[in-house]
Amino acid sequence: MSIKTMAIEKAVRLLQAGGASFHIKTEDGEWGNPIKAKSKRNLKYPWGSLTKHFTPYIQNVKVGDVVSVPQGEFDLDSIRASLCGHLSDTWGNGSYMVNKTKTHLEVLRLA
Repeated sequence: MSIKTMAIEKAVRLLQAGGASFHIKTEDGEWGNPIKAKSKRNLKYPWGSLTKHFTPYIQNVKVGDVVSVPQGEFDLDSIRASLCGHLSDTWGNGSYMVNKTKTHLEVLRLA
């Protein structure tokens, strides 16, 4: 047994003791189980389309202003989720309020 194989087997024992998933492949052999690749999540709408939809409405909002973001071709819950994430990143957490109506979202900038 070569020193390289001994080192790999020592590493394998350490990984197994830690409960890790691993697959090691060398010219001397293979250890562990094949690891399946993670699949991408399926998006409801094309990447960036929600941001592109609401950005014109919130671009120049000042503190105390209220703007209305229409539903358009998207469902309001998806717009709200994307919008709130964007506003938290851009304006900060707690700096806005969002109200959902039947046809649009109202956004009030607080800070």
